[in-house]
Amino acid sequence: MAIPNGDNTQGLYPDAVPVVPDSGLLTGAVWWSRANGFVGSDNADMLTWSNEVDSSRSLTGSTTRPKYRNNNAQNINFNPVVEFTSTTDTLAGAQYFTAPSMLGAANHTQEHLLFVGYPTVRNRTTTLFSESGSGSSFYTHVSWSDGNLYFDPGVPTGNASARSVYSPTRFVNAPSLYAMLNNASSSANLPLAGNHGVRQDGQTKVTSTNVASTTGVNSPFRVGWPTANNTWTGVLAEGMLLLGKQLTPTELGQLESYLGVKYGVTLGATLPRRRAT
Repeated sequence: MAIPNGDNTQGLYPDAVPVVPDSGLLTGAVWWSRANGFVGSDNADMLTWSNEVDSSRSLTGSTTRPKYRNNNAQNINFNPVVEFTSTTDTLAGAQYFTAPSMLGAANHTQEHLLFVGYPTVRNRTTTLFSESGSGSSFYTHVSWSDGNLYFDPGVPTGNASARSVYSPTRFVNAPSLYAMLNNASSSANLPLAGNHGVRQDGQTKVTSTNVASTTGVNSPFRVGWPTANNTWTGVLAEGMLLLGKQLTPTELGQLESYLGVKYGVTLGATLPRRRAT
């Protein structure tokens, strides 16, 4: 079937057409970047990764650029990816992206982060997504030195009560769809049994009723930022961050279905599908 590529051409999709989320579903979205929205050849340096919902907050590549990869060996279900390979913690040598603050200076009671990708190393202190400053934290560690995945939205910085910890069995060098959800507002119609948690490939892996809102301090939004003498290594294909949205189970299902179809993830199954090489 023919689907639109990020460069306005048509490509082939082996199973079904992934329906791009409409504006209503993406209400509250402050960041949405797709590797197939980047125009370039395989192994190109990525100076900028466009933000599909707010071009003023697109991602800027570091001095040592992350790489755009579009080849049979690395594509996820025919889709290109962004690759981070540097293991140095220096700002000159690490591969990462920065963007203007997504949280701003507001208080957020709902934060939902979805992305498709995988790390290439486990048991190393790394940060994949972050925006933090004095009195504020928003971290996603994929993974940490203990091999676990951490989702840390909340105040104050390092607030363990507003943390989800998950030890994936399918993780390193294995493409997955992650949904990290935080809702500090009371509601009877939540996508999780608790207000806070992590889903992988359409399955809820950890959930908690311990939540906290996050107040931004206008810090930069970072992807792959060097942390504790380590930098993140792995692959990202697509990611989005929604703030201030009461995400219902139906809406979460629609977002996961869009990403699942696009990247060949069988939602609720143990092993997602990936294009053979």
